[in-house]
Amino acid sequence: MLNKRNILIVATAIIAIIIVIITIEVGIQTGSKKEFGEKHGNTLVMKAYKQSDYITNFESFSDEGDQVVTYLNSIRFGNHENPKESPFAQYGLTEKFFAEFTGKFSVDDQKEVMFSVYSDDGFILYIDGESVSRFSGNRGYAETKISVPVSPGEHSLKLRYYQSGGHIGLDAYYLLPEGGDWFPIGTDAPFLKFKELVDD
Repeated sequence: MLNKRNILIVATAIIAIIIVIITIEVGIQTGSKKEFGEKHGNTLVMKAYKQSDYITNFESFSDEGDQVVTYLNSIRFGNHENPKESPFAQYGLTEKFFAEFTGKFSVDDQKEVMFSVYSDDGFILYIDGESVSRFSGNRGYAETKISVPVSPGEHSLKLRYYQSGGHIGLDAYYLLPEGGDWFPIGTDAPFLKFKELVDD
């Protein structure tokens, strides 16, 4: 026979079980999400994820920390000895973070396009989901270039980047291999056009 005390114990146990089940099914959100700016007039989405530890390669990526989302029309953050002076700092990003920039561009004719990425620390550049250029470790601000054949039509571009600690820098450009002006990734050239973002 159940008395009031036993009923209370059983009810408490049932509530505890329900809480455990909800936690398992839904999960616990461990980070927050902050969004800056608007899509209108921009061509790139940047999603950044803060990490708890210093980073040495892309295999240590985790998306469980605080997330930052913003919209840009170029990847020009410069090279800074003091991370607090970098444009990344306005988004609360100074060290221990991954960032991913995505956008779409199109060309009318077959082109050989030269891509140049200056980074401190690592980066991977993808065209249409294929890795075409990378530096996977930590380094001081330095350039990596690659020439990529691009067919007529629309293409996706993704640049993954990480900053471990200390000096910080990231800039990305493109041009035709035969020469001419360098254009920041995200901005239009006479031979290549980036697609403007649209609201969902």
